[in-house]
Amino acid sequence: MSLRDDLLFSTSAGRTALRAAAYGGVSLAVGLMLAPDLLRAYPRFANDSHMRESYRHAVSAVFCGTLNTSDDFDLPRELTERPAELFDPIRSVIERRYGSMAVYCASLRMPRINNETSLMWTMRGILGIDPELSTAGLGRALAASRIAMLAVLCIALSRAGASLLLTAAVAVAACGVMHRLEPYQYNNNPFILSLSLLLVGLYTWLVTDLSPRRPRSVAAAFGALGAITAYGINMRTSHAPIYLAMFVAAVAAFTLRHRAGQTPMRLATGVGVAAFLVGVIAAHTLLVRPMARLDGEGIVHHTIAHPLVLSLAVPENELSRREQLKWDDLKGLEVARRVDPSVTYLSPAYERALARYYLSLWRTQPWAMLAVYRQKLAVAGGGVVGEAAHLLEDAGMSRRVGRRLAAVDIPGFLIVALTISTGACGWILYRRYDAVIGLAWTLFSIGAAGTILESALIMPPFYVFYHSVLLAYVLITPVIAIQVAADWRRSRARLVARAA
Repeated sequence: MSLRDDLLFSTSAGRTALRAAAYGGVSLAVGLMLAPDLLRAYPRFANDSHMRESYRHAVSAVFCGTLNTSDDFDLPRELTERPAELFDPIRSVIERRYGSMAVYCASLRMPRINNETSLMWTMRGILGIDPELSTAGLGRALAASRIAMLAVLCIALSRAGASLLLTAAVAVAACGVMHRLEPYQYNNNPFILSLSLLLVGLYTWLVTDLSPRRPRSVAAAFGALGAITAYGINMRTSHAPIYLAMFVAAVAAFTLRHRAGQTPMRLATGVGVAAFLVGVIAAHTLLVRPMARLDGEGIVHHTIAHPLVLSLAVPENELSRREQLKWDDLKGLEVARRVDPSVTYLSPAYERALARYYLSLWRTQPWAMLAVYRQKLAVAGGGVVGEAAHLLEDAGMSRRVGRRLAAVDIPGFLIVALTISTGACGWILYRRYDAVIGLAWTLFSIGAAGTILESALIMPPFYVFYHSVLLAYVLITPVIAIQVAADWRRSRARLVARAA
């Protein structure tokens, strides 16, 4: 293909690894040019308990070899009250307070379990490489790791045959959403978007390049993907169904692409699935076991019943008023003690009590519960189009068009229907025309569908903090649709020219 064709059109033949890397690099550079602050250290700590606990554990593990934390020194609070210390080496901040690292390490006597351990391990790995980092340097490294995940997606899309225009548009959209997440640079939530993009890229790459006639390579690739999936689940537990659905779609796509050779295909699929499961189990065990061994308060996975119960009050409704529910962590403890007065906050017994309470509502008030979820689904994702319009305005779109788009309010029912429809369209493109870009579209759609359904279950109003995957989908899907239309028109023109 000519450079002009590479710029504007996709190809089912794919591109060489070198050309894909070059186009992916150009695409990422364009995205970073339009969002140049992504690698800038954010000068404030977000008020997020999970992030702060992950940071404490990482610092304790790297400098003192323990996961215990101090009961008389709150390092995140110190950094919040004195933001200038974010730019000092972490070691120096601690030694100024304690006089020496040894004295600080001796104060680490409080075991406290933190759930979703991947953020802690990521921080721990970065600090293990460079213990002299400042907290701001740690934030920049976290941001760089997320940009690297986007780079994998851009290269994989180009390798699969996506045009340079499409990969650049994906990079620009993703960088725009990452820019909106900049205040949460030290948190796990920006990884929700980056990990979804990474898995789309890796599965696209796998289907493009992996041969079923090389079972060892299949096992290694699927095993690594299992480990990455476990890492993603331990970054955000509620996204486990999304990651597993992506895996199922990728296995189906891999099988279809190589269906001509039945025996090696069946062997490769079996080996791949088994390796994936081993990778998930092994990585999950390694990620959570050190935390689970702590004799402290808490559980190693994110609570499930806790948000399910509290979210029944969002938005406020007749059932939540009758049951005296509201979105407040302390309300969860009050409700749990209606079932079991002896429970302690965030203990396994606490989760069991809330689960029993939640199920009892379905048994005793099924119509009221259905009404609650019907209301939640109707407003789920509300505001995502407006947020997309604001991003497009920042990229140069006229404010008049932006205001019109921002006024569009799409019900959650239609967003679910749209994500399912685009997922089906992508799958048809892949199955009928062997267009791997169609598989990527399906995977993007799975991420968005899972996000909007999670939104309907828990937090219906759109917050980029929680729903960044949905925002990226809203920005990327029109570009993919335009690309598909351009490729179709080009193929039709070529057929007409040949017939003439």
